[in-house]
Amino acid sequence: MNKRRSLCVIPARGGSKTIPLKNIALLNGKPLLHYALSAASKARLIDRVVVSSDHVKIRKIAEEYGDNIVLERPACLASDNTPSRSVILHALDVCERQDGCRYEHIILVQATNPLVTPEDIDNTLEKLTETNCDMCVTVVSLGHLHPSKFKILRDDRLLSFVEEEKELLPRQGLDEIYIRNGSCYAYKREALFESNLEGKDIRAIVVPKERYVDINDQVDLKVAECLLAFSTSK
Repeated sequence: MNKRRSLCVIPARGGSKTIPLKNIALLNGKPLLHYALSAASKARLIDRVVVSSDHVKIRKIAEEYGDNIVLERPACLASDNTPSRSVILHALDVCERQDGCRYEHIILVQATNPLVTPEDIDNTLEKLTETNCDMCVTVVSLGHLHPSKFKILRDDRLLSFVEEEKELLPRQGLDEIYIRNGSCYAYKREALFESNLEGKDIRAIVVPKERYVDINDQVDLKVAECLLAFSTSK
């Protein structure tokens, strides 16, 4: 049986309003892009890694990590509203033409989650392969932050976010709730060409909360610094 080839796409758009050139903002003296590229390059199940960027400075940094990594993204795919699916499909088309092969599995790895590990990438791809699901993502438990306890303010009145409030129940009586941690999104090739990007069968890999950070502003960078220090001290 022929090996199912895997393509890793790291989107690194230049436009960012909260942190200028966020994808190469420095974290412990290294650009954020470094962490995603390092993890992807060490993952066992990745056949090719590509950084999709519209910005020359980002592409120049990516070039330092090896040949055939940089993919120049067209300006029409670099707006705030560009769907991830369009970026992935562009990268897939270019890489398949360059490499003369077909990639069956595609994984999106975000530079804004510098705590991603090679094992996260491999585990996500392994579950995609073993279950033949449409999509597999990394998630993290919300712990005690259960949606049934969330509130909203309406005209200064505090109301329950969900219709059925369970705040009097102990945590042990509530279902465990997870959210995507913004790190790995693995797709079966066929799912990418469906109108619904996620597909019908979605699986998950749970990562520990000490590796959950999604960098959007300077505060998140400081949190990432602390979490990196915590993970290396264990």
